[in-house]
Amino acid sequence: MIKKNYSSAFSRLLVDMLEYGASIQSYHNSNPVILVNADLTSAQQAMGTTPDYQLTTQRPQSYNYFGTPNEVSNPTVRFKGYQAYVTDSITLSFMISVDQASMDNVKMVFSYYSKSAGATVEKVIPASQFLRSTYNGETVYWVDLDSIVAQDARSEITAQAYAGDQPISYSRVFSVEMYMASVIDSNSSDADLVTMVHKLMNYCVSAENYFAEERG
Repeated sequence: MIKKNYSSAFSRLLVDMLEYGASIQSYHNSNPVILVNADLTSAQQAMGTTPDYQLTTQRPQSYNYFGTPNEVSNPTVRFKGYQAYVTDSITLSFMISVDQASMDNVKMVFSYYSKSAGATVEKVIPASQFLRSTYNGETVYWVDLDSIVAQDARSEITAQAYAGDQPISYSRVFSVEMYMASVIDSNSSDADLVTMVHKLMNYCVSAENYFAEERG
């Protein structure tokens, strides 16, 4: 699979992808006998990221005060937490509380520099796409930012709620990497989960570096 004429960046990407796939199998105990990296030679394994990429040391002290608040008087939307889902891309799902009589013109605006697109991406999620739920007896809403590609896992994402053109929350800065770092912190005794997160980030950084090289 790893050909001699492949660039080192592409070889690293392929190996890291297979190592990440194998870590998923091990974590979920899915066909653990035949791991997707089973055919890699020791020389090919050495082409991957070693040692594992060290995730950012940034940590949220409190989700309500995560990031640097901008000047918003009496915000009616507050960030309560967030989580990530990984499929063929990455989704960050944000939990917010809303103290607002009407949701008619409420929206969440996400902005980040996409290394894959080579430009700033802005996504606007209207309140009609918020998912209402209950958390600790409180009504909350989940807002999804989907289709984040691997090479943008380290990109800082700014999130802010608006009612029309008026900001109604502090701006917050998040990233996939920051979330994954918190997963490691909270689950340090779960070796398979920690390994899977490290292998995911190895793959994401390799993808970022490979496509940056391709763009020149």
